[in-house]
Amino acid sequence: MEDKKKKNEWEGEEKNKNKKETEIDDLEDDDWDDDFDDWDDDQDDDQGKNKGPEKKKAQNYLAAIIILAGLFTGSLFVDAFQLVKGQGISSKKLSGIDVFSLNGKTWVSNNDPVVELTVITDDACEECQPEPVIEAVKKTAVPTAVVKKINIDDPKARELIEQFNLKSIPAFIFNDKIKETEFYAQAQMVLKEKQGSFLIDNALAGIPSGKFIALPEPSSATPSRGNQDAPVKVMIFSDFQCPYCKKFDETFNKVFAKYQDKMQVSFRQLPLSNIHPQAYPAALASLCANEQEKFWEMYDTLFSNQDEWGKNEADKTVFTKYAGAISIDADKFKKCMDDETYAPIIEQDEKTAQEFGLSGTPSIFINDEFVSGAISEQDLAEIIEKQLAK
Repeated sequence: MEDKKKKNEWEGEEKNKNKKETEIDDLEDDDWDDDFDDWDDDQDDDQGKNKGPEKKKAQNYLAAIIILAGLFTGSLFVDAFQLVKGQGISSKKLSGIDVFSLNGKTWVSNNDPVVELTVITDDACEECQPEPVIEAVKKTAVPTAVVKKINIDDPKARELIEQFNLKSIPAFIFNDKIKETEFYAQAQMVLKEKQGSFLIDNALAGIPSGKFIALPEPSSATPSRGNQDAPVKVMIFSDFQCPYCKKFDETFNKVFAKYQDKMQVSFRQLPLSNIHPQAYPAALASLCANEQEKFWEMYDTLFSNQDEWGKNEADKTVFTKYAGAISIDADKFKKCMDDETYAPIIEQDEKTAQEFGLSGTPSIFINDEFVSGAISEQDLAEIIEKQLAK
């Protein structure tokens, strides 16, 4: 009797052990929890009450979230968030399992909550497609993200565009559950919160803009030249110490000579002082020259002599020398430089650049088309011709 009792105990332990196995056959269960039914009904509501064959087909697929990697924790954890309707996986049996296999894939539990990620895009814009970013977010940052894409003409999209004052798409917005994730502690610097939603700052996160849905407007202090009533408006955000800006300037001057009657050009300051220490004083020099209506003369002088003043960090007197060469009042210019009179203008230009997600120079708006870098003369001319043809 004692041996029989021990045998029964051993068999009981084996059964409990087998419950931890990860094979999907051991997970099948015909009893479904009410919480899954409620969740499934909510999904039907969100997706516009899918009907007929499409709904039936959807019910045969796995409704779970994959996590391939945790970038910030260095661990492999995946959210086994919900169940599989029609396959027979119950939350009761999943609750005691950390890892299981299904249809050739491995599913791993995760402590983070399910986070809704709303993505604003434009189906007609090839550059606006967000899939690479979505994949990166789910694989390396928020593996429990459930993605909901909405087109720019959707009322909800318009509401979010206004809420966050968005200037470009695609845009990526988390709900407040993001605060409960491990990613949040690492990524607060690239998230902007408004009314319980969290926008990824594309510029800080290194996400390129696919399409601008607003354009920067020049201020009364913005230097400009060309035909004020021209059909092509060009706005350049530039850094006088940037070698690519110098190269672009050489190209642009050739194109401007051909189209100046059909163009108006505005110049905005974006000194990248972290890598170009002389860019900020050069920006001040251009604006102090602008005070005496000599902006474009100083503009040309700064780019032409970039190799000279760009290597001379400690000596700012070189700018006063340039002022004398373009026949402006040197004393007035020096006072303007010493007082940093136009620092607020530079700050405003930098703020505008940040609002539009511009982090590099040169950044150029040609009407509603955006280009960056030292593009070729041919490409620049083609863009202008295209704008003139509209």
